[in-house]
Amino acid sequence: MQKQLTFPALFIILGMFIGFFISERLQNKTNLKDTTININKDITVPKTDYVEEQMRKYIHPIEQEEINCLSNSTGSTGESLSCIEKSNIAWNEEIQKYLNLLKITSFNERYKLIINSQQIWEKQKESDIKIITSYISEHGGSMYQELAADDINNILKNRALFLKYIYDIHTDKEVDNYNISNIQ
Repeated sequence: MQKQLTFPALFIILGMFIGFFISERLQNKTNLKDTTININKDITVPKTDYVEEQMRKYIHPIEQEEINCLSNSTGSTGESLSCIEKSNIAWNEEIQKYLNLLKITSFNERYKLIINSQQIWEKQKESDIKIITSYISEHGGSMYQELAADDINNILKNRALFLKYIYDIHTDKEVDNYNISNIQ
């Protein structure tokens, strides 16, 4: 008897596809204008309308903007860092946006929980950034600067997606697919 893939299994496979794509973006500088898309150094998939549709559906617009920026760059460290910095700014704005929305829509006691969580997260973020920069400073070379910037970007992204997830639950909105499941 032949087994069919279940709906959750398809999402897991698609999640792996997107995860490989995102994790290798700094090394491969994926160019979406080509006829193929490099998922990682070993996997290349044909560029099709379906693949592009899935990427649009499961990649946050801020991530898509960063990917486009990296794809259109010459690959220099300065340009890559500029793309990542733009993404960092956008994720910080996303964090503030959802903090403001939660403030407007939450009862006072619930919002106090969010503020407490945010203060704890801010301390953790600063600690994580110190660790990242401490270890990265041991290595020379611009590649490590990009890796550190991308690590910091992921810290911001994860918080923004978490706050959006809480807001979506709070307001009974449909939770976006790229939301909490993509937090690394």
